Amino acid sequence: MIEFKLSAKLKDTLSGFEGCATARLETIDGCVQYHIQPPVDKDGKKPDGEYIDWQRLEQVAEPTIDVIKPISPFNLGDKLHDKASGFEGVSITEVFYVNGCIRYGLAKQITKKDSKVQDFYFSSKTLELVKAKIVEVESTYTGCDADPSGSYDL
Repeated sequence: MIEFKLSAKLKDTLSGFEGCATARLETIDGCVQYHIQPPVDKDGKKPDGEYIDWQRLEQVAEPTIDVIKPISPFNLGDKLHDKASGFEGVSITEVFYVNGCIRYGLAKQITKKDSKVQDFYFSSKTLELVKAKIVEVESTYTGCDADPSGSYDL
């Protein structure tokens, strides 16, 4: 897997969409995506950015700022508790932002009483570990639109 540096200019090889990599997202099933933010348009409006699978991206310009990837305080598959809201769930997504923030997507376990899947994002600063690795994460690639060799099933 190619790991791009945040703030590098990246281009989607399928659509031509390009912009600055402002975040890196990884899910519990092995999917890795980068948030690509295009520059403001000629009218000074900021267009919407997109999360795009790493396999579809190529770097077209060097990073504009030196971003140091922070150390993850938790792992995907950990059971975490948000101290601010009281929400508790399993970490299924980890997002690193260009400004150094880390956010985790937590999924609440489904019960007979509440069968709706719920997941919410929280800052790593408000989370605490309840129990490590209650869900085992496979170290091999399993997710997204394409296999790691770069072939696409469109």
